Amino acid sequence: MSVSCDATLDGIFNKTVENIKSLSAKSKEKKRKITGELLIIEGEYSSECSTEVKTIPQRKKRKIIGELLIIEGEYSSERSAEVKVFNDPIHGQMELHPLLVKIIDTPQFQRLRHIKQLGTKYLVYPGATHTRFEHSLGVAYLARCLLKTLRENQPELNITERDFLCVQIAALCHDMGHGPFSHLFDGMFIPEVQSDDEHWEHEKASVDMFHCMRKKNGLDKEMEHYGLNLNEDIKFIEELILKGQKDGEWLMKGRTEDKSFLYEIVANKVNGVDVDKWDYLVRDCYYLGIPCGFDSQRLLKSARVCNVNGRKHICFRDKVADNVYGMFHTRYTLHRQALQHKIGYIIDVKINEALMLADGKLRISKAKDNMLEYTKLTDHIFDGILSQRASPLFVGEATLKETKLKEELQNKWRTRVEDYNRSHSTELKEKKSSPGLKEKKSSPGLKEKKSSTELKEKKSSPGLKADDFDIDVTNIKMKKFPKWLVRVYHKTDVAQEVQEKAQECFREWCSKEEFIDSRDTTDHLAEARKILLNIVKRRLPKCIGEARLKEEGLKEIAGAKALPDKAFKTKLYKKLLKTCGEFKPPQDEENFDIHVLEMGFGEVGKEPIDNVHFYSKNEPNRAFKMQKYQVSNLKPKKFHEFLVRVYYDPPKQEDQQEAVKYFHDWCKDNKKFIDYEPDPGAAQDSGQASSAAESYKEKSQDHQTPSGKIFNDPIHGQIELPDLLVKIIDTPQFQRLRHIKQLGGTYLVYPGATHTRFEHSIGVAYLAGRLAEVLKEKQSQLIDEKDILCVQIAALCYNLGHGPFSYVFKDRFMKTGNEWKLAEASFWLFLDIVENNDKLKDELKEEDLTFIQELIKGVHTSAEEWTAKGRTEDKSFLYEIVVNQWNDIDVRKWDYFARDCHHLGIPNSFDHQRLLKSARVCEVKGRKHICFRDKVADNICDMFHTRYTLYSQAYQHKIVNIIEEKISEALKAAKVKITKLSPVAVSDEDIESKLSNILHNGTGGEDQTTATMTAMKEFIKLTDHIFEEILYSTDDGLKDARMKLEDVVRRRLPKCVGETRITETEHKDNWILENEWNKAVDEWKKLLPMVFMDKKDFFIETIQLDYSDKTKTPINKKCDKDAGARLDPIKNVYFYRKRNLTDGIKIKDYEKSSLLPEEFTEYVGRVYYTKKSDEEERDAKECFRWWRLREDGMPMILVFDQEEFRGNWCLITEDCPSLDRCGITEVRSCKVLSGEWNLYKGPNYTEPSYRLQNPEYLNPEAWGASDNTVPALSVKRKTE
Repeated sequence: MSVSCDATLDGIFNKTVENIKSLSAKSKEKKRKITGELLIIEGEYSSECSTEVKTIPQRKKRKIIGELLIIEGEYSSERSAEVKVFNDPIHGQMELHPLLVKIIDTPQFQRLRHIKQLGTKYLVYPGATHTRFEHSLGVAYLARCLLKTLRENQPELNITERDFLCVQIAALCHDMGHGPFSHLFDGMFIPEVQSDDEHWEHEKASVDMFHCMRKKNGLDKEMEHYGLNLNEDIKFIEELILKGQKDGEWLMKGRTEDKSFLYEIVANKVNGVDVDKWDYLVRDCYYLGIPCGFDSQRLLKSARVCNVNGRKHICFRDKVADNVYGMFHTRYTLHRQALQHKIGYIIDVKINEALMLADGKLRISKAKDNMLEYTKLTDHIFDGILSQRASPLFVGEATLKETKLKEELQNKWRTRVEDYNRSHSTELKEKKSSPGLKEKKSSPGLKEKKSSTELKEKKSSPGLKADDFDIDVTNIKMKKFPKWLVRVYHKTDVAQEVQEKAQECFREWCSKEEFIDSRDTTDHLAEARKILLNIVKRRLPKCIGEARLKEEGLKEIAGAKALPDKAFKTKLYKKLLKTCGEFKPPQDEENFDIHVLEMGFGEVGKEPIDNVHFYSKNEPNRAFKMQKYQVSNLKPKKFHEFLVRVYYDPPKQEDQQEAVKYFHDWCKDNKKFIDYEPDPGAAQDSGQASSAAESYKEKSQDHQTPSGKIFNDPIHGQIELPDLLVKIIDTPQFQRLRHIKQLGGTYLVYPGATHTRFEHSIGVAYLAGRLAEVLKEKQSQLIDEKDILCVQIAALCYNLGHGPFSYVFKDRFMKTGNEWKLAEASFWLFLDIVENNDKLKDELKEEDLTFIQELIKGVHTSAEEWTAKGRTEDKSFLYEIVVNQWNDIDVRKWDYFARDCHHLGIPNSFDHQRLLKSARVCEVKGRKHICFRDKVADNICDMFHTRYTLYSQAYQHKIVNIIEEKISEALKAAKVKITKLSPVAVSDEDIESKLSNILHNGTGGEDQTTATMTAMKEFIKLTDHIFEEILYSTDDGLKDARMKLEDVVRRRLPKCVGETRITETEHKDNWILENEWNKAVDEWKKLLPMVFMDKKDFFIETIQLDYSDKTKTPINKKCDKDAGARLDPIKNVYFYRKRNLTDGIKIKDYEKSSLLPEEFTEYVGRVYYTKKSDEEERDAKECFRWWRLREDGMPMILVFDQEEFRGNWCLITEDCPSLDRCGITEVRSCKVLSGEWNLYKGPNYTEPSYRLQNPEYLNPEAWGASDNTVPALSVKRKTE
């Protein structure tokens, strides 16, 4: 290292130390924390730190400077109280800067919660429910980690706090411009509906949304508060989002060229290695259930900035080259298996068609030009199309017989409007001059009223103006639909009366203009709805084949050696295949679709690491590219490919088989541009061989097998369900569960908790089948195939009746004054599915339907009298698989424990597979029950402990409860305006009538269920999307509900000032706790008269936490005299011994762990503060602490830094050798609340000391100091 470089390091070191000293001087609390950090560094480098800085070795010097810079960054602003930690299932505990938190808590960013990360892939991979929201948080976190690594290892890069913040903000906001279903919107839909000369990307919308967010939420002031220079840094953030530049002359304005490496962190145009990719590869694999083949942390830790051709770039250690390959290979795997999945792709195509058809009435594509409208555009558009609500600006749509210029149509519309105004004004005059009207004006009183009404109408009902409308001519570019359409819109919102006039004028125009085809009355929004319903019901075109394209052959046909970007190539290749490939199937050609796709390891370079630079251990500052001999030979010859897929929507199954054969013949005939290499050793013809191979390859997550369907689940792996269950799944009633969150409002606290009732139901059905099969394998005489089928159906359909946000709807919204019950609603919806499916009707008999009903509702298998009718008493154990009312161990819990922990990021200590494998039916008191092997008793204890952990950390989280209550209040406030929020309770008569319909082939009972049928049809439309429906509504009647949801979005929520364990009595009658708190507030205000707290600003919540629902069951004390009122959950579980497999026994106390808790139910009281005042919140928290410590008899003293109990104060409960951490520097008055205390003149208990025997001391003289100018500097509790 040169002398000049040494001098640079010394300068940075000295400057950093000075900055840290100045930070320490600003706050005693900071001084204490910073001193602690510095002591840690001193301990790590004690041999070097004892010498002058210039004698420290360069490597150590850099390390020390890096750590000092981190300390400087962490304490450079007053942010400790505002820092927020997010629990992420991928990265764990993520700490984000308070400025980022303020961005997150805006409507523009919260919108990302409603945009799926992988678009429509959740319709193929049930686990892919994650959204752009948690991905954006993860990218921001990784950007911070990478910057921290670079600054720590290379302090000379001078990465400032402004750089840190800007890069993190860009990382956080880089996806804010995504539309519905993510890349489907900007990759498929927008290119189809926009003009050829218009180029729009979601990055541009991200920048526009960022500016909208700044303006609407006053963020500029916050940015300046945290040290940003708006003139430079806003431009820098824009450039980072827009991906900077790849090479050439430096054009960026946000940062100078010496900081070019900063542009490679979020979106790397140079080589594609960036934190955006690091997050989505790991996150997508995690939720999809696909193994991830690379470690982002290894790359992150090895990152280093090196000089490459005169510009600074991020490089990586040479030994991680294979890991870089692993990253690009993981990208290819994701695209191949998921993002370009055959069924997922055709779903994208169909949803794109639906969006194009609906665009006219809903103006979907125009929202991107107005960020306020774009904020409301989310995946909810799917439901918007299904509900067929047109935009209020839409006037009409018609088919053109020929293409006309927009200006010509505008003139014709202007003429039509003038004619309409003229004709209708004539009609109005005729009405006014009619004799009947004159007779009515004979009464003076009536005349006065009439004339005022007419005057009002005249003012409020002006004629139409042609300039108030937009004319849009578009080509819908879809088969079976007209080529050109003309659409008319209002430019601004209008009154209903004006809208009706405009629509009438449009109808007249269509009927009289010769270039408009008035015979075409197609409702394109209705057609879009049909497409989406076909997706829901899985009526999709089938992929009859896929082949690799020979790009050289296609380029030769195109007459070009090089073609533009891949989007252009795919369109061109598709066109060439249709024209040159001569695709002429024997069936109707209109039923076929040809699609060309691109797949590759990366977007940049022919080989993934062509543009990636590395450095070696010996020469960390010299960048180089890896040579061929330095990398593995086991890599593919090429890293990009184009595929052709042909889809067919066959009228008959045999037509599909014939089409598959034609596809392979077509590939054989077009070897020039299709890479066709048949197996020469195949015994069967090419069509059959390819078909067999295709069938084998399709055996994945969404593959239909003869016996059912295989789903790729991130929890249970490849799970196969019988065909009858698939019939149930592919119905609107069941697909609705895709839009109901499993954990209600918990996703608003735990970003990863986006999973739904859909995948949980599939998981429960799978586990129910597995458990039944295990029992059948061990005791085949006890159970038959029909039993297993019914149990699986009940497990699958148990959740059908859930409303929005799951138990928020059931337990909060519907809990008072309503007889609605989940089990009845679920079973009624199941019957509705059966009623419309002949195969289910034929398979399920009356006793089977009754059995399924009882399984869903639950039967107490230990009751003295057997009341179930679906199965006889000898099959009682079957009722313990889905809803176990005997001991609370069932497959529902097994699935949701594993699934919820997976998505919440909470460790799961329970292994359900161990219980499942050990399950066996045994005799207990003359009845058959499911028992477990005695050696898995500890595992059952783990299960119940996991339940407690989930409830305490997530389900009953203090903020989750507040949010869910807010959502419930919003639903109640919207109930009058949104009728579907008032579902009718399903009665026993309704169910009997429905059963009668099914069993008698639809005869009888229809009239009796009409009211319930109507209400339940509305209920099926009720999902979590009601949140957005209310939030974005402009209806004044929903204002109150909308404000409550805005409070949730903007995090304007009550703050929990404290929680404490309480008694069962205080839980049942929480007014007792409320009275105690109110008294505590009054007493606290007497102790501290300067503190202002109003009892009205607080409310109390009490909750119950259990190991099991059965812990509340009273125990027969004659049987167990040592048992308390709260039952050990394992006492209801029966086991069997290895040498006695038939008799169920209870495990002995000495066989259980002695470290189990003594009680298994506890009650928690929480106090919430409803105002937004940091100072009052702090006072309330101290009041709560004093209140509860007083109950525990804890010694306490109130100390003040001014005489007569004025100034800053602190409640002290333990020895304080220094007052730094108390927020004061000295004690000049005090109040002894409990216990005995000594004050000391100096720090660290330096004599003299003063024993405090009185309750209050107004000044130092009062406790014995020489005079009032001598305060106390340390406090110690007196002990015996």
